[in-house]
Amino acid sequence: MSTAYLFPSTLQGLADVSVSPGVGQNGYPLVWNNSLGKWVISLLPYSSLSGVPTLGTMASQNANAIAVTGGSASGISSLAVSGTAASTNTTTGALTVSGGVGIGGAVNVAGAIKAGSAAATIAQLDITGGSGGAAIVRLSRTSGVTLSYSWNLAGGKLSFTNEDTGLIAGQMSVGQIIPNHAELNIGGDMGGVASNPGTPGLIKGSDAGGAGTNVSGANLSICSGRGRGSATPSQLFFQTPVAGSSGTTLQSRQTQLTVSSNGITVAGNKINFANLPTSSTGLAVGDLWRDGENIKVKI
Repeated sequence: MSTAYLFPSTLQGLADVSVSPGVGQNGYPLVWNNSLGKWVISLLPYSSLSGVPTLGTMASQNANAIAVTGGSASGISSLAVSGTAASTNTTTGALTVSGGVGIGGAVNVAGAIKAGSAAATIAQLDITGGSGGAAIVRLSRTSGVTLSYSWNLAGGKLSFTNEDTGLIAGQMSVGQIIPNHAELNIGGDMGGVASNPGTPGLIKGSDAGGAGTNVSGANLSICSGRGRGSATPSQLFFQTPVAGSSGTTLQSRQTQLTVSSNGITVAGNKINFANLPTSSTGLAVGDLWRDGENIKVKI
């Protein structure tokens, strides 16, 4: 096979097919253009080549760093980052992204998830979902005692539910029972058509823990809201339901005890002292005791 050699003067006719006329054409190959019937200076499409080696992966191209700046890497079926650098802020770690990240599927994270900015003025964790009252956030413990609790929104209420028993531990709402009042339930209001009694509730201070004897539990303070200046102080109201006529309508509430800065007011029909001691023996000054039908105070 003979080889043809072209002198530089032979290629002078290619000046009119410059990629950028008047600019140096370094690095561009000559490609035969059959439509024009001549050689032209042009980029060589990789797809037009045959018998070429397969390009390596991005990692084998540059094992130390891969940067996509101002462009995109699309059509990648999977991407594994095997680095072990820990992330302590938004610019450290095995994988860092300067802009936002859109993910169409589930995200599984083995470590802690940290989000948000101290200077942010909008919600830093915005989670939507819970169609039909299903759980939006689930907290599960898989070591030791297995527990699973969830938060969900349904019926205008935010409920905290034990998913193992199906019982609602607590609910928060506004105006469900009294219009424009913030409400907090111990347990959940029973809905549906079935006959479901309410769940007993308990508010208490923390119990003593750890080893040792004669260890005190924690005090519990219940206080109404504080006003300003000489405004009328708020009050504590203790209410109970009162029976109505037979039927399915929820019973109404009635205040039985009011605690205010002026003292304690009892609004019920009676005060029962059935368990008062019947002698002043052993009582402290100020204690009540019953002497027949008379109530006495130890002095």
